[in-house]
Amino acid sequence: MTVTTEIKIVPLPMGAATGAAVSFPKDAERNARFRARFPKARWSAATGSWLITGKTAAQRAELWAEEEAARGDREARLRMRAEIDRAWHDADPAVRAAKETEKRQRAAEEARKDATRQAALDARRYRPDEAMIERIIADHMVIVEADKASFGSAYTVTPERLRAFLRLGVAPGESTAAGPDKENFGASLTVTYLGNGRMLTVSKFPRVRGRNGRWQEIEVSRRETEADASLMEKLLSDLAWREYRPRSGFGLPKATSR
Repeated sequence: MTVTTEIKIVPLPMGAATGAAVSFPKDAERNARFRARFPKARWSAATGSWLITGKTAAQRAELWAEEEAARGDREARLRMRAEIDRAWHDADPAVRAAKETEKRQRAAEEARKDATRQAALDARRYRPDEAMIERIIADHMVIVEADKASFGSAYTVTPERLRAFLRLGVAPGESTAAGPDKENFGASLTVTYLGNGRMLTVSKFPRVRGRNGRWQEIEVSRRETEADASLMEKLLSDLAWREYRPRSGFGLPKATSR
């Protein structure tokens, strides 16, 4: 009995013996099952088929093809059953309501985790006092007024927006160049806020070319200290400027240097 499937079986005379050529579409799993059933089969690139030797080769191949057809029918029935079950499942109002409830619960849990992380971050922020905020705003707006001609209408920050931004404070990890370090012969000073009222100051001289021909920086000081108010004011002012300074782009003028 020849099974009508995508598996093709052609009986072949092979000299003194007989055999069969078996071909089917490329399928890694089916190929593995075929090799397991017919370990002595050989692939023929000329015919694009597997060659099985033996007087009963065609019958054995047809039996395997019937098994594969039955397997295909069984898998198709299982897929159809799964699709029907899924359709009924999705059509059930109670199921849909349960899914919506689960979705809302997941969203609420993610929001809770985000709020917890944000609260932990906020607890470590540097919070400026109102006097510092007003000084930064006054200095900032002086620069805005002086450069209004070059900013044009692209720069729309107001003291109110600045005030709201500055009250957020400084998050851990924020950093800025704080100018020359007078205590270390004018080396370039960088300030990084570490959180919990601590800051890191690093002083470096400009890069120089060493004897090996490579450029290298000379670090002259690295200190972790309590957050200095004047340096934190400089850091917060620079953060505000980065946040609201117009960027270069089409129709957007580049602001002058501070």
